[in-house]
Amino acid sequence: MPGWQKSKDLHLQQYTETATHHPMYGWQAGPKTPILRLLIVVDGEAIDIHEFELDLLGSSWVYVTVCLIGVERPLDHHRYANELQRMSQAKPRASFVDAHGNTPERFVVHELLKRHLGCDISFSEFEVLEQDKVDLPSYAE
Repeated sequence: MPGWQKSKDLHLQQYTETATHHPMYGWQAGPKTPILRLLIVVDGEAIDIHEFELDLLGSSWVYVTVCLIGVERPLDHHRYANELQRMSQAKPRASFVDAHGNTPERFVVHELLKRHLGCDISFSEFEVLEQDKVDLPSYAE
């Protein structure tokens, strides 16, 4: 949650013409605040996941991709993965990538690109991207 809050605050401070600061509630987005696309990498611990979910629900100007990495406590990891998967299925502005165990890095990066950019990049297109032969696609709205 601290990183999530800081990212939102920094984004809103950048757009003071569309966002406002309330002394009690902090920075609040306005109707014309630009979208924040955020990639969050979590180390397998997501103890404040429900607080994050509630906050994300009220932030219609945020698109977030969560990458859950970790193998140390597999039961907790799978519990958090299930919660994040459920959240991503229920909220179109949230996506989730699970990277645990011996998941190949190429698979994780490919899935992150597809979900975070919002476009379907085939694995053959991804291999071309790896070789720096084309530019990355722009964000899909």
